[in-house]
Amino acid sequence: MNPTEKALWFVESHLPEAISLDDVAASSGVSRFHVTRAFGAATGRSVMGYARARRLTEAARRLADGAPDILSVALDAGYNSHEAFTRAFRDQFGTTPELVRAQGSTKTLDLVEPILMDQSFLAKLEPPRFETSRPFLIAGLGERYNCETSAAIPRVEVMASARANRPTSRGDSPMTSGVAMANATPIGALTNNTQRHDSSDVSTPPRMRPMAAPAPETAA
Repeated sequence: MNPTEKALWFVESHLPEAISLDDVAASSGVSRFHVTRAFGAATGRSVMGYARARRLTEAARRLADGAPDILSVALDAGYNSHEAFTRAFRDQFGTTPELVRAQGSTKTLDLVEPILMDQSFLAKLEPPRFETSRPFLIAGLGERYNCETSAAIPRVEVMASARANRPTSRGDSPMTSGVAMANATPIGALTNNTQRHDSSDVSTPPRMRPMAAPAPETAA
């Protein structure tokens, strides 16, 4: 059985008991999130909403059959008080338990019957296929950076990847542009070379000679 069928079986077999979504998920062998999505996609209802509607449906049948005590029906349906049961009953069917017992019929009620799983609702997935491919290399940065050391991140790779995702104005392909940028000289090297070249062409200004201090005056 798939997880939805397991959830349905668990709810129907434990209908008089107090069950939770964790119990249903554990019986289905999947997580709460997975069983909620799978159950809703297959039935159109939530898991706990279906369980509540099924309990109230069985309670309505007991009331229509002439149950002498509404409180006992409420307790069997998982409600701790007559008021809570009446409120949930009215939200589900739009009427009160007293009226259903007085009428002795459930023809005017929208009862929720047990869902029988139809194979047409289930997605037919192909069996898993395992393939063996040739080895491949995954390259990436081998350093860790934080806010204080983010300035040390190489800029050439960032610019290459950004430019590789857009075409150039010359009509070059994105891949060619990225490779050309990756093979370029690092920005730091260009900056240092430029600075050294500029410093060799500019003459150093002459130093200022210090002025001699005046001789101290002597007393006559």
